[in-house]
Amino acid sequence: MWTNVIILHEPKINYTTKKTNYKRICMPHELTVHNHETGVNQSLASFPPTSVQRTLGVFISPNGDGRTQINHTILKAKELLGKMRKATIPQKTKWIAVNSVIEQALFYPLINTHYTESEVRPIESVISQLKCSALCLNRNFPRALSYGSTKLGGLGIPAPTHKVTKDQINYYLWNKRQCTNLEKKFNVSISYTQLEVGTFEQFDSIAFTQYGHLAMTIMCIQIWRETEPKVLILKSSSDVTWIPPLTDPTDRSLMELATNHFYASESYMINRCRLYLQVIFIHDLLLFGRPLTHPAYTEGYRPPSRISKIIWPCFPRPSRNYWIIWTRFVHQYIQPHVPQYNR
Repeated sequence: MWTNVIILHEPKINYTTKKTNYKRICMPHELTVHNHETGVNQSLASFPPTSVQRTLGVFISPNGDGRTQINHTILKAKELLGKMRKATIPQKTKWIAVNSVIEQALFYPLINTHYTESEVRPIESVISQLKCSALCLNRNFPRALSYGSTKLGGLGIPAPTHKVTKDQINYYLWNKRQCTNLEKKFNVSISYTQLEVGTFEQFDSIAFTQYGHLAMTIMCIQIWRETEPKVLILKSSSDVTWIPPLTDPTDRSLMELATNHFYASESYMINRCRLYLQVIFIHDLLLFGRPLTHPAYTEGYRPPSRISKIIWPCFPRPSRNYWIIWTRFVHQYIQPHVPQYNR
């Protein structure tokens, strides 16, 4: 029996909605293979990239959407909560079961699942009720006391989201240190994110609240988002991760200026224009030997004479309203300071 699945779609990133859409690739003919058992040709099934398949205990789809896994985990958690309330086993056994079995089973699939804080909150609520049930506490017992420090009168129980973050970091660091095949994919993701954020510092050592909205949501961004509020910084050695080369110590990144002077929605637009123009620093916009910005960059075009040494992904040209913000940014915050960069 044939189980092959062919996905005939090409990803297209919509930077307006920050979502990835998939365009079907036209094939000249239907794909078939010869089945030696029956002696006939058999067509290969084609599924869209949004179709979810279960693999290694995780419900995952090629487009990276984690909603199916989140919904499945919520249903499973509620089912286990109902069974736990009806169980007649001793309280000590309930507590061991929640911490050693149930919690691990629910959180294991979330290590590689993309989710937002609001999506994972229902899972945390059910887990809290499970722990309250195991401790003979009312299900509405204050969460601040459950997860609060024992020095402040709390129970000192680790919050579920903190455990997921810990598992993600361990999974990430293990692959990095063991140099597995997945480690190479992590390095590509990190380099791509570094290019999206557009700074000459490693992105995970700077403020997520200032730069986090500039990049697409992937695993390294998720870890960055979760660790910064907890004062945990992951920083690779400079010879392992790629950062844009800084040719002049007086230079500044464009996105450092943009995020300091514009709202998040506007700085996001400026960043998309910057990525299309393939520039990172103020020096990239200047005319050589003259205190002026290159007019092509101001008008939203890449000059043919400028060839970047970086291999850039293909970023689509933003719409007109993006370029209005970009032009205002160049006129207000780049051109007035151009002379000091052409000394």
